Amino acid sequence: MTSNIKYIKILYILSAILILGAGMTYYRNHQANDPTLPIDIPTISTTEAPPVEPIRIYAQVSGAVYKPGIYKISENLRTKDLIEIAGGVLPEADLDKVNLVAKIKDGKRINIPSKKLEKIQVGTKPTTKVHINTATAKDLQTLPGIGQKTAETIVAYRQENGPFQTLDGLSHIKGLGPKTLEKIKPLLLPL
Repeated sequence: MTSNIKYIKILYILSAILILGAGMTYYRNHQANDPTLPIDIPTISTTEAPPVEPIRIYAQVSGAVYKPGIYKISENLRTKDLIEIAGGVLPEADLDKVNLVAKIKDGKRINIPSKKLEKIQVGTKPTTKVHINTATAKDLQTLPGIGQKTAETIVAYRQENGPFQTLDGLSHIKGLGPKTLEKIKPLLLPL
């Protein structure tokens, strides 16, 4: 009798293994053929996206640059790029006071300062050295022998003809004689 019980137990175990195996096979086959399961199919677009036109903004540059003015530029340019568009900086530009890597926003005005005034000692009387290409009429009037009219003439000449290339270019200014020119040359910053 005990041997019959052994055979029955073995039959139950074998039956359970067969049923379990058949169930797993059915589950795998049924799941692989289920059309409701998501399938990743890579797609390839045959149309190209149209080129994106860069956004244009307006910015102004002034001060110690060759071509100050208002420029229409691409968005995301930096201050150094706007300076290059404006023809570069004048020799007296003080770039230590300018953030050259700052991004420019629409409507921004960038001023490039100059090192136009420098205090010096001449004899016992303190005076101011002036840069001829960036000085205002008021700055020019601090020079000996330069009055309001001559100062305004220098500024007007510079606006019409561009910056002076040499200090001798001042000889073209009406009302500025050779004696006055020799007197003020030591008080002018080099170009």
